[in-house]
Parts: sequence; C-alpha cells; structure tokens
Amino acid sequence: MPIKKSPPKNRGKSGPARRKPPARRGKRAVAVNKTPWAGEQKRLAQIRLISEVTNRMSADLELQELLDIAATSIQKTFNYFDVTVFLLTPDGKMLDLSAHAGNFTDFLPHGYQQDVKKGFIGKAASRGEIVMSNDVRKDPGYLAYEYHNTKSEIALPIAIDGRVIGVLNVEDTRLGAFDDTDALVLSTLSDQLGIAMKNAHLYEEVRQANMKLIEVDTMKSDFLGIVSHDFRSPLSSIMLAARSLLKNDVIQSIPRAKEYMQLIVDQAVRLNQLAEDTLSITKIESGQMTYYFKIVNMERLIQDAVSMVRFSKRHEFEYHIDPDALFVKGDQTKLRQLFQNVVSNAVKYSPAGGKVRADVLSHSPDEILVAVSDEGMGVPAEKLGKLFRKFSRVDSSETKEIKGAGLGLWICREIVVAHGGRIWIESEQGRGSTVKFIIRRAPEGS
Repeated sequence: MPIKKSPPKNRGKSGPARRKPPARRGKRAVAVNKTPWAGEQKRLAQIRLISEVTNRMSADLELQELLDIAATSIQKTFNYFDVTVFLLTPDGKMLDLSAHAGNFTDFLPHGYQQDVKKGFIGKAASRGEIVMSNDVRKDPGYLAYEYHNTKSEIALPIAIDGRVIGVLNVEDTRLGAFDDTDALVLSTLSDQLGIAMKNAHLYEEVRQANMKLIEVDTMKSDFLGIVSHDFRSPLSSIMLAARSLLKNDVIQSIPRAKEYMQLIVDQAVRLNQLAEDTLSITKIESGQMTYYFKIVNMERLIQDAVSMVRFSKRHEFEYHIDPDALFVKGDQTKLRQLFQNVVSNAVKYSPAGGKVRADVLSHSPDEILVAVSDEGMGVPAEKLGKLFRKFSRVDSSETKEIKGAGLGLWICREIVVAHGGRIWIESEQGRGSTVKFIIRRAPEGS
C-alpha cells in the first residue's frame, strides 16, 4: 500500500514552508534565574526558627529558666557567636547580666552589671530602639570585652507594655553578620521574650498569692478542726445529760419541761452533727482523713445511724437488707456518718412526713447497692448535678425554711469515693428522691 507523505504545514502566508534557521555555533546561551532564592530560603528558615524558639520560651513560666532557654535557643538555633539577656535594675541605672549562651561561658563574671550609659546595650535600653553594627571596630560606641572576638553586634530592647525592662544582645565573629531581615527576626523574638516574661511575672504573682491563700486556708482548716473537735466533748455531755433528764418521771410529768428538754437534745444533736461534718471537711481538704477498713454489719450500722436521726411523728422508717448484702468492707465510723447524713436529708426534705425507706441490695458479685428513698418534695432534674458540690443547696420557696450548710452530700460523696464506690440521686419533683450509692461487699470467707 503506497504511503502518502503529508505536505508541509504552512505557518504563515501561502507558499513553501519556511525552514528554521541553522543554529548558531559557539557558546550556548544559559538562562539566568534572577529570583533571590537564597534570601527567600533564609527567610523561610528564620520564620520556622522563630516559631520553634517562641514555643520553647512559652513553655516555661519560671523567669530564670525562661531567660536561660531564650538565650540558649537563639544562640544555637541561629548559630550566633554569643547571646546575652540583660535586665534593668529597679532604679533603671544599671543592667544586670541575667542569661548568657555562647562560646565563652565565663567571659563576663557572674553578677556582672553594666551602666545604661555605656555600649550598645546601654544605648538600646536608654533609647528603646535597636542598635546594630556590622563592624564594631569602626563604631566608637562599642564596648569591648577581654577574650572576645566580636565583629558584629545587635542590641534589641525588651519591653513589657511599652516599658523597656531589658536588652537582648547578639554578637557574632563575622563582619556584616546582620541584615534587615535578621534585625526583624530578632526584634520579633525580643517582643516574644517580653510577652513570655510578662506571663512569667504574672505567674509568679499568682503563685505567691496562691501560697498566701494556701497558708490562710491551712490556718482556717486547723482552726476549724480544733474548734470542731473541742465542740464535740461538751456537746456529748449535754446530749447525755439531757437524754437522761428526759427519761426522768418528774420531767415527763411537766409538758413544758419535757418540751424544752427535747429541744435541748435535738439542738445538741444538730450541733454535734455540724461539728462532725466540719471536722470531716477539714480532714478531707488537708488530706488527713484516715480510713480503717474492716468487716461491717450493715444492719447494725443502719440501726446505729438511725438512732442519731430525729424523726417527727409524721415520719416512719423501715429498711430491708438482702441476706447476701449484709456485710461490707469499710470504715464503720465513716459509713455511719454517710448513712446518717443521707437519712437526715430524707427526713429534712420531706417536711410533710411520709415513709423513709432504706434498701441494701446485692448489686454484683463484688458490690452492694444502698438506696435511701423519701416521699418529699423532690429535686428538679436540671439541679441534680449541683447537689454533691460543697456548700451547694437547691433553693426554692419550699426549701427556704429548711436549714443546712450544703455540706452533707459533699461529705457523703467523698466517703463513698474513698470506699471505691459512686453515689447519685434519682428524683422526681413533688414525688420524692432516692439517694443511691454502691460500695464493695465483704469478700467471702472474711
């Protein structure tokens, strides 16, 4: 099959196709890229390094460590000969050498101070502006140090809220070591150092204030602990005497005397409970609450706790215990306090009376569930979350006459958590509440 050769394409006017002119012999033309890639790469590298150095500085809030990190990071990251940080003295007349990083670790003695009227450092501090020299030998303002080979130097003011508080000084052994980009980068780092120092100062102020608050809080806790402990002995005597008198036939025969004596007993019990709760709080907050775990009989625990609760004639109490949930492992005194607080709340927040019931049920092979329910006013669902906070109460028109410090349930939660359990409330407004908590049962054979 004959092969037809396609005619040459006409790239211009009609006529024979134009031939390309022969290539000229001689030197080959070399394209020159005039884009300053080296400068761009340097800027990109410096931007990355700024981020790295800033992150290192921001990570520390201790002032001296911050200054040391800043000097070392800038010196090593940018490979400068020497980096120092000077801070102004309170009178503003001298500059203290506060941090140093470089090849000569001891070229300036520890505690060195420099007059603000001398050298590039003093000029930067007093004028609040960048001082730069790329050939210090030709600059009469340069202050030379022994054993130093500096040829270029840049000093940058460090400011907090517009007030100069120090100087970042960078030196190098190369002539012409710093250009405008270096000045911009170091100025940015100087600004970041000022911000980091401000944060460090604020942190130190907060730390000092916090230490004072801790000291005051410790004194308060110690005082409350002593007072609460000292309250319990006379209150116990008052309760014992009042209860004995209440059983006296003469007192029983005088209605008004019987009423007053019962009032003494009730208020003494209330004060004793408040003293016990306050003492518990101080111990919990100071970490001094101790627990003595042993096998506890839940039936005896409930009977003991309920005997300390004042029931009105409108209330009745009943309890049920699963045989498999009779024994738990815990601190008997703390568990009695827990149960007493929960039952007291059930009585207090059901002022119209009704049944208060406690159920001790088997929850799992290792745990038991205790539920204490009442037929009281209940708690709105949106307020259940705040009940276990310290000094927190649910205030309403129904509860404003009910006295309480909002400590009982917080203490209950701490006790339950210390026993490895959890506590919560289920409630329906107007129909009562149920406090439930889970604690560990006594191991078999114990």
